[in-house]
Amino acid sequence: GVREEKPADMALAAAEAQKLYQAGEGKLGTDESTFNYIIATRSYDQLRATFHEYKKITGHDFLSAIAREFSGDVEDCLATVGKLDLQHGHNHEDQPFDNVTVLFTCDLALLDMLILRSDY
Repeated sequence: GVREEKPADMALAAAEAQKLYQAGEGKLGTDESTFNYIIATRSYDQLRATFHEYKKITGHDFLSAIAREFSGDVEDCLATVGKLDLQHGHNHEDQPFDNVTVLFTCDLALLDMLILRSDY
């Protein structure tokens, strides 16, 4: 699919950071669908803004929240997408090739999410 690359909407970022908090650390259990939807459908700039707002709410970064709320392959996949979103458009040596192997371990639902995030 084609990803919209428009400037970040800060009001949306604040609202979605709150949704992510309420779907994870703010409740018992984790609403994975909220995490999947936001990560799969938002532009890189929008996710960066949302992750920034998340840090303002919680005092720690979004990748830490993923580590707290998920485990195993799901954690690896969401962290990989989160890192790539944070690094998009920058020249980081930290875009490890090893993360490609992580993608092969994802279950079908996460692969669908990753396909939505890809640029054809």
